[in-house]
Amino acid sequence: MKVYPVQDQNMPLFVREGAIIPKRDYSLSTFTLDPAVLNLHVYVGQDGQFELYEDDGVTEKFNTQSESLRTQITYSQKEKKLDI
Repeated sequence: MKVYPVQDQNMPLFVREGAIIPKRDYSLSTFTLDPAVLNLHVYVGQDGQFELYEDDGVTEKFNTQSESLRTQITYSQKEKKLDI
């Protein structure tokens, strides 16, 4: 059997209208990622919403001390507007 590598650019993706999908570069640990860089892929066609969950990526404070951040992201098809 021959295996072919698949790149994001040529892999088909089926997504419902209104989906909001966050994407970051590949990393072995979330600790090494730049928290200021986050790509949002918004698939227009109808309203959509997404809740982005973030923690420090290292400790378990999110579990023991409820230290995390939840960001609401919404897209309005009528207004063609993304709110973060």
